[in-house]
Amino acid sequence: MRTLRRRSLLLTAALTLIAATPAATGIAKAESTTYRRIWAATAPAYQRLPADAPIDVNSLAIVQNIKRYGIEQYGVQARNLPSMNLALRQFSNPLWVARNSDPSYDIQFSDCQNKRYLPREFQSLKGVRIPDEAKQSAGSDGQMVIFNADTGRYVDLWQAFKAEGKWYACWGGSIANSYESEGIFPVPSGVSASGLALEPYTVKVAELRAGRIDHAIGIHLPPQVLDRYVSKPATRTDGNRPRSDNTISEGQLLRLPADLDIDALNLHPVARIIAKGVQEHGFMVADGSIGINISLENASTFAKDPYPELLGKADTYNVMWGGRNWQYGAFPFDKLQAVERDYIPAAQSIEITDQRESSFGFKANGAPTGARLVVTWWREGEGQRTSVRHMDWWSGRQIGYRNAQARLVDSAGRTLATSDIIRRW
Repeated sequence: MRTLRRRSLLLTAALTLIAATPAATGIAKAESTTYRRIWAATAPAYQRLPADAPIDVNSLAIVQNIKRYGIEQYGVQARNLPSMNLALRQFSNPLWVARNSDPSYDIQFSDCQNKRYLPREFQSLKGVRIPDEAKQSAGSDGQMVIFNADTGRYVDLWQAFKAEGKWYACWGGSIANSYESEGIFPVPSGVSASGLALEPYTVKVAELRAGRIDHAIGIHLPPQVLDRYVSKPATRTDGNRPRSDNTISEGQLLRLPADLDIDALNLHPVARIIAKGVQEHGFMVADGSIGINISLENASTFAKDPYPELLGKADTYNVMWGGRNWQYGAFPFDKLQAVERDYIPAAQSIEITDQRESSFGFKANGAPTGARLVVTWWREGEGQRTSVRHMDWWSGRQIGYRNAQARLVDSAGRTLATSDIIRRW
């Protein structure tokens, strides 16, 4: 059981998927208020939950069972508050960016689990570029993430350490090109017990500074509430309880209702950002832990610890409870809903339709409520582009323009998907 966990993207689109290719920024030591995605647009972590996402028939019992053990394990019994620790120094995910100019290491096997054989998974952990300043997280898990911005290679390591010029790990996994991956390791690779990559479910400092989290958030729950069932998109589990009316599965989502007015709850600023992320994308049950822990970017990857500025006088345990002096409201734990097992929201995409000589059109798939299509036209060879009106669906005749492209934009103006370019010669 574990207590887990620079390059910009130039988006190019196929007919119904968005493919991403690397351009150039970073993960570690980033000081900007933007954070670039490094996974395919179809990755489950990125998908927004619709307002009517199917809720487990035993949702109430599941949430109350999680709360019960969350109170017993580092919670506040007197205030009926379950533990909701923000893991940002120990047991959190250092996100290190590497380049091809960094040293190359064949990760050595450290047999911390007394396997007494070399797992074949370590064949995929050769030639890993690791920057000199990289280090594992504090705590017994010693996990770390390395992302090669030049190649897109992604590596998770568990119980990692460096000794005599070599890097060792007890376990891990490698994905050759994250830009074409959905962030799911094949069994039994990867650090999280669910088989899900650490990075896409980690809350980044840049996201907290920007005030928005556009992906599901990793949450780790007490073993007493985790059953043996493996819910999509997870590929494995360390849950060992028989499935019952009040257990939850790794890979399952918890969410706050879409109609809950989070701004009216007077939460700590960081708790409010997390709550809105949970409302839109959910908590992903990724691993087991003692108490309830939420995955944040490890402070060690920054030249200066950013969390005192972000948390203020609150600490990692009481941010979600209402602050050190209870000056804020508590995270609305009782409002959480368990989404049905194996449910993955549909990926947003744009389909090109009605492709005839004199007409064409665009159709959005998986679009959330309030989203719209924005169509841009331009003549071949001309630098200036002309945007036409916003529309939910469009099909019309060619009127002298040569090229067109559509973007799916949500109600806040964020681009969710981009179509292929239609060229008319």
